[in-house]
Amino acid sequence: MDTNKLLFFLSAMLFAFFIGQVPATAKGTNADALVQQAETYSEQLKRYIYFEYAKKIAAAPPQLLSNTTKTIQQAKAAAAKTKGTKRAKLLARLKAVDTMYSRAVAYNNAVRTGTSLKDKTNRLLASFKQNPASDQTEAMYTAVQSELKKFASAYQQVYGSPTRTALYRTYHAPAEQAINQTKTAYVLKTEFNKLRQMIRYSKNEATIFNQIDKFEAHLMSVKTNRSLFTAFSNSYEDVLKAQGTSQGISTLILKKIIAQEKSVLFLEMFNEANEPIAQASGFVVGKSTILTNFHVVQGAAKIVAYDENGNEIPIRGVVQYDETTDLALLATQTDLALPALKIGDTSLLEKGDPIVTISSPEGLMNTVSTGIISNLHLMEDEAGNEVRLIQITAPITHGSSGGALFNEFGHVIGVTSSGFDVGNINFAVDIVHAAHWISFYKEKTAASLTVIPYRLLPAPQNESAPSSETGSTIPTTGTTVTPPPTMPVSTSKLYLDFQAVETVFHPTKPILYALDGNKNVVEVNLETKTAKKISLPLAPERLYFANNELYVTLPKNQHSSTWWEDQQEGAFAIIDAETFSLKAVVDIPLDPWDIVADDRYIYISSGSGQWTYLKVYSRQTLLEVARVYGIYQQSFLAMHPDGGKVYAITTGLSPRDVETYVFNDGKMISHYDSPYHGDYNLNTNMAISPDGQFLFNGSGVIFQAAAVQKFDMTYVTTLYNSYQHIAFYLPKNVFYTSKGKTIDVYDYTTFQRIKSYPWNQELQRLYVQNDQLITLSKEGARYVVQTYSLNEQGMLIY
Repeated sequence: MDTNKLLFFLSAMLFAFFIGQVPATAKGTNADALVQQAETYSEQLKRYIYFEYAKKIAAAPPQLLSNTTKTIQQAKAAAAKTKGTKRAKLLARLKAVDTMYSRAVAYNNAVRTGTSLKDKTNRLLASFKQNPASDQTEAMYTAVQSELKKFASAYQQVYGSPTRTALYRTYHAPAEQAINQTKTAYVLKTEFNKLRQMIRYSKNEATIFNQIDKFEAHLMSVKTNRSLFTAFSNSYEDVLKAQGTSQGISTLILKKIIAQEKSVLFLEMFNEANEPIAQASGFVVGKSTILTNFHVVQGAAKIVAYDENGNEIPIRGVVQYDETTDLALLATQTDLALPALKIGDTSLLEKGDPIVTISSPEGLMNTVSTGIISNLHLMEDEAGNEVRLIQITAPITHGSSGGALFNEFGHVIGVTSSGFDVGNINFAVDIVHAAHWISFYKEKTAASLTVIPYRLLPAPQNESAPSSETGSTIPTTGTTVTPPPTMPVSTSKLYLDFQAVETVFHPTKPILYALDGNKNVVEVNLETKTAKKISLPLAPERLYFANNELYVTLPKNQHSSTWWEDQQEGAFAIIDAETFSLKAVVDIPLDPWDIVADDRYIYISSGSGQWTYLKVYSRQTLLEVARVYGIYQQSFLAMHPDGGKVYAITTGLSPRDVETYVFNDGKMISHYDSPYHGDYNLNTNMAISPDGQFLFNGSGVIFQAAAVQKFDMTYVTTLYNSYQHIAFYLPKNVFYTSKGKTIDVYDYTTFQRIKSYPWNQELQRLYVQNDQLITLSKEGARYVVQTYSLNEQGMLIY
């Protein structure tokens, strides 16, 4: 071999070493050889940019791209010198190489943009972890949003669904998750910046107060996220304190509270002879309602309220009262022109928090006093009823009863009630006890309210209160009533002769459907106390009622994270609830985990294969009509009452994730994640309220179930307790939760707990039907179904 040929061969081998493959040893000076070389480069590019070959996301080497484009140019020039059919064939081959090169350029561009996105995402999360309220977090959030748009544009240009999916998972999904995780902080920061600017430049206090309310509403929405709440609370406190403080309260907030004094009223009580017998305070909580202490209205034959200008506001009577909590809701003769005071959240109160009171001690109208919370008390009366009291240092004396207690945000948190002349020991009743009344009557007109005549109110008792006490007796001393029985009396009781492992209740008939842990679906008629059974070919796992049908999942194997979708199999069954007969058993290429349905389609999630499919089947043909990739294995489903909208919550991911899938005619048209990522400690228990407004989680967290993505799955509040089971009674504006041996009753408007019932059995399920609460519980090893009557307020009848 001569010297020139030897040098050419060594150069070719060295080049091949750097790009990873030895090229063919063809002559590089003719068109055929150049086209062949270009095709060799093209094949190498394919191994980098097609995910099914590469098995990872990494940019193609720049040198390989450079060599490819140079060779393409040389080959085109050489091919141009050929003629006829040969020229056409060479150019056709080069066109394919050109296409591969363009795809490689698009792929590398997506990887480069994705790498930048990943870097910014990591910086956003680091900044968020350090301080979610910082300017740096805000700046990085904006940067990631901007980079996400660039990446979305770049990765859409990439060829091949598997590669695009891999790029999405590598770069887009983590960034989107980070945006969702930090979105609430960004919204809070936006509102905080507006407030900061207004405080700095605006001279209009009313405008500032409105922005304070807006920001505080956002702040309170994240109260369960301690790190987020603390970070923004501290920033908020710093901004307010910079404007000056008085007795521990921001001067600005103090002004905001004082601006609300027009809604705190002076009350005067009269006897049958129209002689004044007592003075007190009260405050506006609705269009025609005033809240005060119950003890101030006892013994009165007439009550008159006066505003700060001395205008008389006649009181029609008492709408609601509670001797135990010492609260009363009064109705006015006509609708009020005064605004209702804003009710605060008392779940975050702590000792040492600054407070403000407005009341009329000794007839000195709308006296403003400041102090701190000395202690928080949870007391019980003789009947076991709980009373929450807030001990404060602000003075309470005759005339102060019924006044408003404000927190450091300017929201009402209690009703000033009682105090001692010695020791600066004073009390207010927690506003939570009146929350149900306030929300229920807030928008009702004076003419629509039914009042209790004063003569029908319980007469004042001769209490043995300490002689030094002023105002009411402290409502922890209890009342002399006979305690109710420990359990309400059930109107029906039925023992089951099987283990009810999964149950649903018929929406209009007294029928319970259950899986017995074997291969049977059981129908239990509570009215006739009879049971029917259908045996299925496989052991059922999940049960769903819709369209007067029962939908049942039938797994064929154990669920496994390594049982991939192309190997999965299972089935589902449909049972006619009207005749309780088996309509169909359908084999499907999916390991079924959970099942829901609307009026036209059946939706099934997979129990295996990690990232897997949500499949849609036609109710009419029972054939698969759509599949959605990207749901995680063993996700529980909840169907929106309107149909065509499925919520999914993961069981095996940490933090737990909630997603929305929107369908039209069985085809998915929208899919998006919750705006939060680990902000709330969720469990797998998920339910949608019957009116479709809210998404409830067993952790106690409530989200909106909105039609618009912007508001869907956004945080609303957290219940007093977590729960295992939930039932709704919306005609009475209440719902029930159970946990272990306790049933809690909540107001559906305020989500405040209004009653708690201890139970003597381990509760398994709750249902509501025909003004009755139906419980499934365990009595020893046996399951028992019991029915309890409910009164017109939705409370259990003893």
